Amino acid sequence: MRFSTSASPWPLSPLAPKANCTPASEAVPLLRLWNPTISDHFYTTSFAEANSFINGGGYVRERDTGRIFTKQFPGTVPFYRLYDPDITDHYYTSTDPLNPPGFHVETITGYVYPNSACGGIPLYRMWSSSVGDHFYTEISAELNSAEHAGQQYTLDHVDGYVLPA
Repeated sequence: MRFSTSASPWPLSPLAPKANCTPASEAVPLLRLWNPTISDHFYTTSFAEANSFINGGGYVRERDTGRIFTKQFPGTVPFYRLYDPDITDHYYTSTDPLNPPGFHVETITGYVYPNSACGGIPLYRMWSSSVGDHFYTEISAELNSAEHAGQQYTLDHVDGYVLPA
């Protein structure tokens, strides 16, 4: 049996993008901010917007929550930002934003994968009814500590897939 010297069916590099997947180099950090006074997490891909919330809104920067895309590529879906001024809570969703009571759509924060096919990892949405805050993380250890370390957050569901930070 002879082996062909033509193109190999194996990837040339473990970093080669999967077919129909956007190159990871197109993704940017999803910045996470926290305001302890009003108990609100805020997420953005814009450093200018983050600085505005830090300098004028009492927010502090926490760690990045994975990486997402700032424009829509094939295979990505919008990640909507909604806000409820009565409970000062930002809510994000990758599904059709059927405005939960009190929330209105502010913008599209970016674009995420709807599944893990392109190497995305789950973005967990959590909720605390005691402080009225939605919290998002892609790190399962953080998910577990937020559920069990007195922070009173419980897992709501996976709300899209992001690339590792």
